[in-house]
Amino acid sequence: MSVRLATIQRCLRVPAATLRREARDGGVPVSDLASAMDMDRTTLTRNLRPLLDQGLVALGADLADARVRRALITAKGGAAFVDAMPYWRVALGFVNRTLGEADAGALHDWMDLVTPAFRADPSEP
Repeated sequence: MSVRLATIQRCLRVPAATLRREARDGGVPVSDLASAMDMDRTTLTRNLRPLLDQGLVALGADLADARVRRALITAKGGAAFVDAMPYWRVALGFVNRTLGEADAGALHDWMDLVTPAFRADPSEP
């Protein structure tokens, strides 16, 4: 496996589109990103480690509150995201062809329905 493909695969382990959407400009607080990705901060931090180690993502202090860590995508990370998109489209196409778009949509709906059962506090939104 090429280094580039391995980097893209690691990038896709963390839902990269979520990270890219949430971590523009000055970044996003890690706790907010974890919430958007429906995981706790420690799990997110552990999942970000390979991206941090490769320089695809950076963590920095919030300008208003130094206790808050903000995640942002580096230029290298943005380039890796762009490189990964064709692979993502192929994978998505495979899922849609295999399941059919209606069943793939139903799977997403089901996952949205059951996800709250796996939260520490199921009453959380």
